[in-house]
Parts: sequence; structure tokens; C-alpha cells
Amino acid sequence: EQRLDPSNIPFERCTEIVVEHAIIDANATIQFPSEQQKEIAQQLKSLRSRTRGMILSMRCAMDRDEFAQMMLSAAKRLKLAGSIRSFIDPLAFNGVELRCAHLVSKATKMQFAHFLRLLNKEMKTNATGECGNTVSLRLSAWHSNLRSAYDVMVLNTLHHIVLEPFTVPPLPDAAFAHSPLFSVDIDDDRITSIDSAIQNWEKAGLMRSKILLQVPAYGMEQLLVNSSDHGIGKPTEREYAIIGQAELCQRLKYAGTVRETHWDSMSVNAYTTGGRWISIDDQQTVKYKMRYALREGLAGVGLMSLNEDDHMGTCGSGAFPILRSIAAKCH
Repeated sequence: EQRLDPSNIPFERCTEIVVEHAIIDANATIQFPSEQQKEIAQQLKSLRSRTRGMILSMRCAMDRDEFAQMMLSAAKRLKLAGSIRSFIDPLAFNGVELRCAHLVSKATKMQFAHFLRLLNKEMKTNATGECGNTVSLRLSAWHSNLRSAYDVMVLNTLHHIVLEPFTVPPLPDAAFAHSPLFSVDIDDDRITSIDSAIQNWEKAGLMRSKILLQVPAYGMEQLLVNSSDHGIGKPTEREYAIIGQAELCQRLKYAGTVRETHWDSMSVNAYTTGGRWISIDDQQTVKYKMRYALREGLAGVGLMSLNEDDHMGTCGSGAFPILRSIAAKCH
């Protein structure tokens, strides 16, 4: 599938562009994982004037012990905050989105809160623009007990807390539903939904106006163990594939493909006579999720990602159909 050229990003439809991703190592060194990503960041710098916000996603690439050692040292926290600011400034980013939730724990709660305060202060110092540079966190819906690992008062001082896309059930050997808005009807104690995750976070003290809901532009394809035994939670092989919108619309046209919209959970699935199970969000469910975000007073909706949206318009609905579904509900 052809990748989206940065110059073709529809900046006018986006409040912020989040760029994936740089890596933070245990020495507080930050770098891009490939030369290609570094080149894209440089290319985006030349387009900076076309968007209000250009955010760099940063992933903590270390183990739990290394992360704890970094957080427990005031000097290392200070070094990391400085490293982050020094990395984004030459590339003209005006915000960071941290992806470290897999490492944050009860043991690092207080120290991570200190780090976030420090980073917020570092990002605001001598910053350009009305709001200065921003700090956001990306979390999974499965982080239901926020207070155990995070100082929620500090989270409320950040730019956004991003609720990333997830699957229900979470295990790779059961047929998925894709980021359902409301709970799906399967027998699973771990069941969650966008709505239940947001309610849990609000009960923990997180302000709804800080929560940014990410919706996936991609679909996920699995192989059912028994092609005639289909449905959310049914047994599948462990492997799955991620499919962009351009390929999805072709697959959904195959003979023997049955598509189902589950209005109670606001999720979409399709299955084939050959045993393929596909979970997606379509323009309809995305519009409803956007309406939900507006009604519930959330910070907004983000798309994960522009590369997987039909940016060439090959499906016949024009370029960026999922993004346009989000933007249409904003105006």
C-alpha cells in the first residue's frame, strides 16, 4: 500500500498532527528508530506553518527496572526532561505525547508525577505560541485503576490523556471487536468499552475535558478456528493482520463476505465463508463516536492513523473518508 506523503496531509482538517515516534532509552537518549522516520520529521518541519500543533510521540524503550531507576533519580529525571525539549526544538514540534504506560507502576507513582511536573515546566520555558509546548500521555482502556499508578491531579494539568484504540477481548486467540463504544455481549470479566473506560477514569478524578479519544482507521483480520463458529469472542488463530481502509473496502466486496454492524456496542465486524474475521470502524461508527465525544465533553477525537485511512480515495468515497467523518461532526 502506498504511504502517505507528508506534503499531502490534509492539515486544514486537523487541529494537531501527532508523529509516530521517537524512542527514549534508559540513558535518556532520544532518537528515531529509522532513517526514514528521521527524514519524515525533517520534511514535516518544512510544513510546520500549515498546522497549529505538531506533536511528537515518544515511546519508553527500556525495561521496568531501568524505568524505575530513571524515575527514582532526580538528576536523571532532570536530564530526561532536558533531552526531550532539546530533541523537539530543532524539529519545530510544539508538544510531546509520552507512551510509557507499560512501565509506570505503583512503585514509580510519586516520582513519575515529579517528572511530569518537571517536563511541563521545561516545555513551557521560553516556548513560542499561545499555549506553549504541550505534554500528553497515551493510555490504554485497560488502565482502569488510574490512581494506583498515577497522580491524577498531575494528569489534569497535562494537555491530553489519549485513550488509544483497543480490542475486546484483549487476547489474540479470540475474535475481536474494535474499540467498541459500549460493552459487547460476551462472557468475559475483563470486558471493557470506550464508555466504561472513560467512566472509570472520571471516577478516579480525571477531567473528561482532558480525554482525547483515538479511533482506528485500520481494520484487523483474524482466522477463525472453525469458519462456521463466528462471533465476537469465538476461537481464532493467534496471528492477526492490520489492514488499511483501501484494502479493507476491497476485501469487504469479496463473495461470501457478511458484514454486521452491532448498534448496541457501536462496532462493526465482517466474516467470510473461508473463516476470515475482520473487525473495523467505518464512517458510520466514527461519526457516532465523534458525536459521543462532543456530547460527553471530551477533548476531541484523534485518528490512528492517516496512513491507514484511504488517502488515495481508491474506495470511491473520496480521500480520507474516516478523517472526513470526524471533521464533519466538528463543524
